[in-house]
Amino acid sequence: MNEPKSRANGWKRSAPLALAVVVLALVVGASLRARTLQGWRGTYFPTRDLAGTPHVRRDPSVAFRWYDESPMPGFPAHDFSVRWETCLTVGDEKNLELYIGSDDGIRIRIDGKTIIDRYHLRSFTADNVPVNLAPGEHYVVVEYFNGPAEAHAVAHFQEAGFVPKPLTMDHYRLPNTSSGGGDPCGR
Repeated sequence: MNEPKSRANGWKRSAPLALAVVVLALVVGASLRARTLQGWRGTYFPTRDLAGTPHVRRDPSVAFRWYDESPMPGFPAHDFSVRWETCLTVGDEKNLELYIGSDDGIRIRIDGKTIIDRYHLRSFTADNVPVNLAPGEHYVVVEYFNGPAEAHAVAHFQEAGFVPKPLTMDHYRLPNTSSGGGDPCGR
């Protein structure tokens, strides 16, 4: 009879410790997930020139066809701009290309180097641009503006081939917003 009683006392003493371990695991897990949010940070501006009061949100991808609609409530349907940023992880993928499409202007920089500069009024145009990226993380910035007509913006990396294969979501993660002018990808 004493044995069950002592086990009960043991459980009573170890329950708070077990609870603390579970809570700590949940907090650490949430912290790690917060650091590795996938997608793009989209900074939306109510003007064509990436100026004005910005609205920031996480976009899972850069693939938008707003047509004549506003990108979000309270924003103009035309004459707005967006800066999307991501940290692109490149593994052993060979022959990467960047697929872009826009109506109107689009500009893309990878690790500070301008890859595409088509920042002018134009009807929807799509391009595949070969890119040579070493394995590792690369800081990618896409700048887009919409003029007086329909709004479309698409940008993603893919493995080149007869049937191109877009890189999966786990290749894209949000950059560090508190890098203090340092590397947003923490390399």
